[in-house]
This record gives sequence, structure tokens and C-alpha cells, in this order.
Amino acid sequence: MAEHDSEAVATLSGQLGYPVSDSQVRNRFLRIAATFGNGLFVALNEQQALVGWVHVHTVDRLQVERYAEIGGIVVAAACRGGGVGRSLMVSAEKWAADSGYDRINLSSGAHRHEAHAFYERIGYSNINTSFRFEKLL
Repeated sequence: MAEHDSEAVATLSGQLGYPVSDSQVRNRFLRIAATFGNGLFVALNEQQALVGWVHVHTVDRLQVERYAEIGGIVVAAACRGGGVGRSLMVSAEKWAADSGYDRINLSSGAHRHEAHAFYERIGYSNINTSFRFEKLL
């Protein structure tokens, strides 16, 4: 991923239900790319248009050994089922393995049934069900 990808990344994020502006993505990309423990990858089609992206990052916690986690993955609606998501996940997994991690985790909303089936097809297992809480400050 590069800074000039921010507009396409923002558009795809909106398709997944996370509306964000080009400038917000650009600012976040610059911060994340400059921080240790992050892999940011894109998929391009034959016309070199960005059709998917994935963000994988380090999770460091006191109670468990550090691991890699998929922070987000989006594939353009018109390209789903064509191998783009699998290719992005391979890139994320390679980054994780090359970075010394022995596992990679991800979270997916309960309503994303197609995504769950995809993750299971590529070898992921559902290891628990949990609630996620938030408090605005």
C-alpha cells in the first residue's frame, strides 16, 4: 500500500460499512506505515485499479505471547469470489511468518456470514464468541 492508494482504500472501506474520507485514510496510513509491526497490502486488477486491501499488525499483550492480527480486509464487491481475498490473506500470512509470528488472528462481525465461510475455506477456525465493548471519551 502507498499513500496514493488512500482514495481507493477509503472507497472500499465504505463498501464494507466503514465510511471514511480520503484524507482520513491518508493520515492514518502515514501514521501506521511509520509504526513498527504493521503490514499494509493491496490487490490490483489487470487495469491496475485497486480492488482490495489488507492490514495486518502486531498484538502485544501481557497475558499471551504476541501474535499477528488482521486489522481489516476489504475486497471490492464486484471482485469477491475471484481469489483477491485469498491472495491478500496469503500476503498477510507471509508478512506474519516472516516477522516471526506463529499465529494470526482476526475478528469478524457476527452478521458477516459470507466472510466467515471464506475464512474457514482458507484454514481459519472460529476459536470463540465474544462481545466487544466501547466507551466514547
